Amino acid sequence: GGPPENWFVTASGVDYFTLENHSHFGTGTNEAAQDPSFGGADIMQVPRAFVELIGGTGHYLSFLNIDGNFNMPIFGFGTQNTDTAQFNIHDVYARNRNSNDEIGSTSTGSSGRWGPNVYIRLADNAANFTESLVLGGSHAFAPIGVVNANGEISGTDFESSAGGTSSSGQTISRDI
Repeated sequence: GGPPENWFVTASGVDYFTLENHSHFGTGTNEAAQDPSFGGADIMQVPRAFVELIGGTGHYLSFLNIDGNFNMPIFGFGTQNTDTAQFNIHDVYARNRNSNDEIGSTSTGSSGRWGPNVYIRLADNAANFTESLVLGGSHAFAPIGVVNANGEISGTDFESSAGGTSSSGQTISRDI
């Protein structure tokens, strides 16, 4: 029994997983905070991830509203040592109430696109863009915005017509 640890997980080699127009309101900051009307149970466990894509190609995630307490990245691409090719994630609001501030993680050998229109809310004051999105072999397209618990905003340059590279070497592009 109990709730699932991961909400959506693909097997290695599954192609073209699509998730559109979905809202998820999961656990709060502790196990007792989940509303039973949203699938809660008496015995709770904090979910590990929302989407875990183990390899494959052509995955598409869009128009998502995700709010939960995840102790791993909400979106994991290329997990379990298997790269994911040509994924696309855009028009997303994601909030992680866990102090693990990774919203998205992509393996180095994976390829894909984050954005445009990815908005992130984090649980602590120190977190920022480079901590919340580990791009690996993927690219980010503006706008991507990150707000930490203190209300500080970071993300891609919303005004610039050019892209750039973040301090951690992540490629930032602007769709124009």
